[in-house]
Amino acid sequence: MPSLSTCQQTNTALSGDTDMSMIRYNPWDIFDAVERAYVPQTVRNPTEQPANWVPVVDIREEEDKFVISADIPGVKPDDIDIQTENKVLTLKGERNIENKEEREGYIRRERISGSFERSFRLPDVADLENIEAKYENGELHITVPKRKEATARKIEVKH
Repeated sequence: MPSLSTCQQTNTALSGDTDMSMIRYNPWDIFDAVERAYVPQTVRNPTEQPANWVPVVDIREEEDKFVISADIPGVKPDDIDIQTENKVLTLKGERNIENKEEREGYIRRERISGSFERSFRLPDVADLENIEAKYENGELHITVPKRKEATARKIEVKH
């Protein structure tokens, strides 16, 4: 059964290496957690920018297509870039949240801004010429149709 697979977040996505993990792993996160626990927020660098983020994605296979759904609220459609190269679909974008003055009463800010990139290796049955994308209410839906000859069909056995 053909399927989509996620690619590594770097340029190795085009080299054939795949990363089946949907979880972004950063070995330095443990140090950030320790710093947050033991260093008061007022001592940390106030100009520190949030790290890049990775949108969560669902991939669904139907009889005649694949559908990739990504949650990217706050991203403007003009800031979304979708490309295919060597059977790899790459989704890039940027979410910008205005940096307001720290004195506006924020106790905690968790919304992340910055750029993101996700890559997906497409199966041989993917019809690369007819991929469509629709963005609505913070959700991006990318439809990757299967080529007609690749659609399964039942063959009658005559006797």
